[in-house]
Amino acid sequence: MITVGENVQCTVTRTGDWGAYAKMKSGEEVLISFGELSWDRIQKTDEIVSPGDVVNVKILENPTEERTSFLGSIKRTQTDDPWSDQRMEVGSILRGSVERIGKDVAFINLANGIVVGVHVENPSCLSIGQSVQVKLEEVDSSARIAKASIVDSV
Repeated sequence: MITVGENVQCTVTRTGDWGAYAKMKSGEEVLISFGELSWDRIQKTDEIVSPGDVVNVKILENPTEERTSFLGSIKRTQTDDPWSDQRMEVGSILRGSVERIGKDVAFINLANGIVVGVHVENPSCLSIGQSVQVKLEEVDSSARIAKASIVDSV
């Protein structure tokens, strides 16, 4: 009997834009939705898994009458939620890299899928991939939103 919260070894059977299906050794199927593949931002399922891969999956929900598969997560077996990391507190200074630049905002990737917005008066002084230090000004872990200011750019 599989229980919610249990980690099980599965083999990925198929993938798509929606995520992946995997089979447990017992033959039961687990749906791993796209958002449960990785804490990092990814564009495609195959950046994380491909059919035939053996993966550890945490069971999130049992099957229901409407859904015959278990629901599972790969990311929750690897590390804890990065938003619960103690470093994600107001006033913390963290290093990241510039992911995108807009008219008056830059988005800084702090790793593990956390991207913070930073107001910038002169976006031309930044470039994609540039390493910067930011100070967290606001953090809402439940909404997964953070605002920061640039402390130092390298």
